[in-house]
Amino acid sequence: MWETHYRELLNEQHSEAAHYDQVHYDVLQEEVKHLENTYNTEMDNTGTLDTEFTVNEIANACKNLTNNKAPGYDRITNECLKYGGYTLYETLCKLYNAMIRLGYIPPSLKRSIIVPIFKGKGKSKTSMKSYRGVSLTPTLNKAMVRQSGFPAGTATLY
Repeated sequence: MWETHYRELLNEQHSEAAHYDQVHYDVLQEEVKHLENTYNTEMDNTGTLDTEFTVNEIANACKNLTNNKAPGYDRITNECLKYGGYTLYETLCKLYNAMIRLGYIPPSLKRSIIVPIFKGKGKSKTSMKSYRGVSLTPTLNKAMVRQSGFPAGTATLY
């Protein structure tokens, strides 16, 4: 039932997709320029960053994750990454750098769960239109996006 509802919402918005795609592309291009200027990092001819993440950068990104947030399907919480320690940060650093080098995102990091959230006061709890879908993504995905320099909610790995 929820799947059908969200598919219908997606199809209703599909007519705006071409415009949204161009707007999204433009936003991402601006972010790349901002990152290049902020971090004085050049892009190579394949469009990838020419420097790799450091363990300290990964540790800082993990330590800055917000507590008490819902995890994705993998059930890894922000706190697990926050307090995981050097060995975890070193492993994540290797993983993220490999993903960037290979240009490959494992399917497990692309998977999310859509949870219906009630919009609130004055809405009918029995109507699906009174709910919005929130996508719960894997925490490892969130940490990678945070490390990539994108503000929360503005970037995706796919």
